[in-house]
Amino acid sequence: MTSASARREGSYVIALLEGRGVAREVGMAALDRDTGKVMVVQLADCQTYVKTLHQMHLHSPSLVLVPDTFLSASDNPSGTSGKRPAATSMLVQFIREEFPGVPLEPISRRYWNDSGGMHRSFSPDGFSLALSRS
Repeated sequence: MTSASARREGSYVIALLEGRGVAREVGMAALDRDTGKVMVVQLADCQTYVKTLHQMHLHSPSLVLVPDTFLSASDNPSGTSGKRPAATSMLVQFIREEFPGVPLEPISRRYWNDSGGMHRSFSPDGFSLALSRS
């Protein structure tokens, strides 16, 4: 039994985005479905993503949102973003190991845009979409 499975059922919807550069920077937003509080953090992480996983343990996820580009074509055959990576990202692989019962929801990469994504993600329809899928 992992520490994640020993905890109560998660109440957070967590959205993750990893920087595209060489450094392993991860942005995380955690929405508490019970209270409506949102926590946003940017982490400079290492190759095992221990800081990101720790933050996820502090905010028990019921659903994890990731860009569809984090998943290979075989993991996400319905992906809508153009190029598909050859392999699923290491971050997603670690999340699946650490939180095996928590669903990962791929979201089109266009919703992760700095300006346009903020409008789409934080509109009432954006969060109700995320909450209704969990």
